[in-house]
Amino acid sequence: MAMGKGVFLAAALVGFGGLAISVWASRQTVSVPASLTDPAMIAAPSGARPSKDPAQVLAKGRDLLKRMQEDNRPKSVKEALKEALKQGLITKDEVAESKRDLELLWHGDAAHSEEAGKLFHSIVDAEEQGKKVQQQAIQQAVADDADGRSAYAARLERNFLSGGFDITVKVSGPKATTLTLRYVLFNRPAIYNLTTDANGKETDLLSTCRKLGFKKLVFSDGYEKTWTYSLD
Repeated sequence: MAMGKGVFLAAALVGFGGLAISVWASRQTVSVPASLTDPAMIAAPSGARPSKDPAQVLAKGRDLLKRMQEDNRPKSVKEALKEALKQGLITKDEVAESKRDLELLWHGDAAHSEEAGKLFHSIVDAEEQGKKVQQQAIQQAVADDADGRSAYAARLERNFLSGGFDITVKVSGPKATTLTLRYVLFNRPAIYNLTTDANGKETDLLSTCRKLGFKKLVFSDGYEKTWTYSLD
């Protein structure tokens, strides 16, 4: 059977849904370039003066900072959901408003400038920490998603079969992190076409497997020959 490059690439184009993305991803504020939030880069507002009650602005800032720091504390999905129900989600609008009010107080109210400035800096730091926590949470969710990887393997096998290729696709190893494709007619050209595109870059098959948390991709002819790709 002739195994054309286009057929293999089309067969490899499979979506990677099914990931159990952690609740953390929905709880963090949208990140912005550090240069836009660096206090040293922020000029005092031209002619702006605080219009809100300073005591309320500071109280809201302290409360927001406490919630952000609690959000950044590593916790299980169950704990995160319980906390979200208790205190509500922190929105980017809430953070932006608090920062704006604190900045006005910092630059325009000598009596409260010191505390407002410190709170502003702390909230900016908490935003940066939140970015890191969010990324770590997503990475952990992907690493733990054995069911998602198994579902992907099943979809990939169906796609190959519907394209006329009797390729068996299985997962194995700790947390289903090894993906094995077995086909009696696998050879070097076939493996090359499955893993390398026309520009010499990796195909969607490899990049998708990596995004889904697979650590190893194995091709086998079912007998003696195997080709193994590390995805770390």
